[in-house]
Amino acid sequence: MGGIGKTTLITNVFKRLRKTFNCHAWVSISQSYTIENILRNIIFEMCKHEHNDPIDTTNMDLRGLKENLAKLLKDMKYLIVLDDMWDPNAFRDISDTFIDNHRGSRIIITSRIAEVANLAPESNRLDLEPLSENESWDLFCSKAFHFEKNYECPTPLEKWAKKIVLKCDGLPLALVSLGGVLSLVDKTESEWKRVHDQLSWELDNNPGLGPLKNIIMLSFQYLPRYLKNCFLYCGLFKEDSLLTRKKLIRFWVAEDFIEQKGRSTLEEVAEGYLLELIHRSMLQVVKKNSWGRVKRCRMHDTLREVAICLSRKENFEWLKKNSRIVNFNNSTRRLSILKLREEISHNVCFPQLRTFMSFDPMVSSSLWITLILDKSRYLAVLNLEDQLIKTIPDAIGKLFNLRYLGLRGTKVKLLPKSIGKLNNLQTLDLMDSQIQKIPDGILELKKLRHLFAQVRVDPTYRTFRALTGISLPKGIVYLKELQTIQALESNAIIVRELGKLTQLKSFRILNVKEKHSAELCRSISKMSSLIYLSIYASNENYLLELEGLKFPPQLQKLTLFGHLKEQMLKSPLFQNSGEGIQTLRLGWSQLQEDPLPSLSHLKNLTWLNLQKAYNGTKLNFKAEWFPKLKYLSLRQMPNLVQVELEQDTMVILETIQLWELEHLVEIPKGIEHLINLKWMVCKYMPVGFGELASGIHQLFHFRCHVVQPAAGIS
Repeated sequence: MGGIGKTTLITNVFKRLRKTFNCHAWVSISQSYTIENILRNIIFEMCKHEHNDPIDTTNMDLRGLKENLAKLLKDMKYLIVLDDMWDPNAFRDISDTFIDNHRGSRIIITSRIAEVANLAPESNRLDLEPLSENESWDLFCSKAFHFEKNYECPTPLEKWAKKIVLKCDGLPLALVSLGGVLSLVDKTESEWKRVHDQLSWELDNNPGLGPLKNIIMLSFQYLPRYLKNCFLYCGLFKEDSLLTRKKLIRFWVAEDFIEQKGRSTLEEVAEGYLLELIHRSMLQVVKKNSWGRVKRCRMHDTLREVAICLSRKENFEWLKKNSRIVNFNNSTRRLSILKLREEISHNVCFPQLRTFMSFDPMVSSSLWITLILDKSRYLAVLNLEDQLIKTIPDAIGKLFNLRYLGLRGTKVKLLPKSIGKLNNLQTLDLMDSQIQKIPDGILELKKLRHLFAQVRVDPTYRTFRALTGISLPKGIVYLKELQTIQALESNAIIVRELGKLTQLKSFRILNVKEKHSAELCRSISKMSSLIYLSIYASNENYLLELEGLKFPPQLQKLTLFGHLKEQMLKSPLFQNSGEGIQTLRLGWSQLQEDPLPSLSHLKNLTWLNLQKAYNGTKLNFKAEWFPKLKYLSLRQMPNLVQVELEQDTMVILETIQLWELEHLVEIPKGIEHLINLKWMVCKYMPVGFGELASGIHQLFHFRCHVVQPAAGIS
């Protein structure tokens, strides 16, 4: 990202090494570049050297410029720096001029854009990381306290100095800029607290922070139009929030930020936008799933402060603990409550509001909900996740433009009948609320794309019935745009209708009885777009009769909870149709035969969880099995006494989890063969197993996390 130190690093390299080259040039590339100007600048820089005569390039065309530059470089050992390149085509358009004359010449490119960096082979790429906590502190103090002995921070200021350094999050330019500004202010605790609390204002108004703001602003200004609002929207969330890919995409779609492109869904286009922001270093990846897809990302704190400055010009507003509601105006379009300071007045009105988010549970005890419903008729996003609210007023039916309703984690038990009037609703998120049944009005929501309604009864997932789902009225067949249902309680009518929902991509169904299995298989086999599928039997002893099931070719993630026939894993369903599966979770399968030989045919598997899936005593992972597996979890298999790992098995495995295997008293034999192992997690294992695991991890250099044995295991 901007300010990470790319240009500073290369400047030092350039100064130290340029004299070892016959000629050198440093050229900064703007996003509005022309090939001719880049070539003219390189020629001009090259001609500064005493052995090169000046060349007048004023009237040269592209061909003439390339020919003259090629002549200059032909017999030279040259060093060229192309600084801050935004477009890979800028290099492609001139690269044929850079002749490799085998004299040790070098070209260095700096960029914030991953696509530009990918021009170079991986061995020639350097990704700069933020500074460590200690490095950040040392750099900040060298600027803020350059008059102090050894740059020591005065004790009274240490608390706020460390908080300010934390906000910089290892970004060198932020540390240098803020350190320079604070070196000029009074060395009092109150003054430093003020700077910390008003950082976004300081960025907007303090000339000393101009370079920091300008370099981050440059990244924003060069964003395509369609990405700017997507980026600013990320600033609505709390500082250091982990932004979930799926949820962020649904917000953007609801806000109408996403343009339709060909046959791609809006969600698919939005994911492309997210990746583009990441590749432009505007968002940072925090976690990827086992097959490399972005799962969570975050905004750098300093980037977020600049985003907040920019957002206010676009009528974004934040209510923080020091904010006053009276400062807001009627043009506010997006409002995020981070911390409530005062109760709202009846007179406050947000007629233009399109997004309302709250991260403060106190909102539920105020007039906020009523006023938002009564006075913000154009609202598109209403996100009340984890609020203490118990009821939703019937007035919600007046929000004709509402596209996203988030009640996840609330105490709401019933939805009003007026929910059926929300004709534009796309996402209804009731996850972990207390709603068990949805009114018939849901059948009127013809644009509904995502329905989340499951409740985690057992967050540890140690019991079979860890989840409960929602009951839907007859007629779900009319919701043809549904892409997500999590989770649905099975019944004969619903199972029959499901086959008409051909747009479904993610589907979880619970409480499946044996008599429903055949019809369910027929319905699922018609879901040609399905990517994620979870099927849970009615209880742990019920048989999942899935012989008639056909996996869609693009199915990636599969969960089956319930008794399986032994031949199920040997059937063509798994051996042929399941080749695309990357994540597999089997629970309470009651298999007597070792399932691994059958599962080993799933060559693309990256994540495998076997929970009470096997009743045998030994699991043997043979050579060349599971070549792409990164995560393995073996849970609650009471008869398992031995796990053996042959050499060249699971060659890229990174995490192994052993959970409640009460008779497994030895570390998996051959664990030393897992050369890429990073984590071993042991939960509720027999007494003494943790000590063995801790000793092994020190020997083979992977990290180990041990949870104390569960009661009753000895």
